[in-house]
Amino acid sequence: MLNIELQAPEFKSSAITAASKHVNAKIGSKFKIICGVKGQRKPTVRFYNGTMLLGPPATDSRVEISSAMLRIIDAKKEDSGSYRCEVSNAAGIQSLTFNVSIVPKGI
Repeated sequence: MLNIELQAPEFKSSAITAASKHVNAKIGSKFKIICGVKGQRKPTVRFYNGTMLLGPPATDSRVEISSAMLRIIDAKKEDSGSYRCEVSNAAGIQSLTFNVSIVPKGI
């Protein structure tokens, strides 16, 4: 009998850098947050803006979530803030915070 211990998911260090955790976008543009993750069995990925769960499934038509990526189209000033990617499986939960700044088009 093969005995494999389930481990908590981890973020792929090659996909997450200090620069990628700071997202700048202009009003009306789109931006994305990529939450590279690895783990035994496919971990569950959830995205939050502050404390509000964004999905999946997404509840706003401007929000697209696929696998471990969050994309927001037609960015608005109120999209600025702290976003959290949370990954989990039966062995544990990990989270990573991204800071998003939405600036006027002329800047």
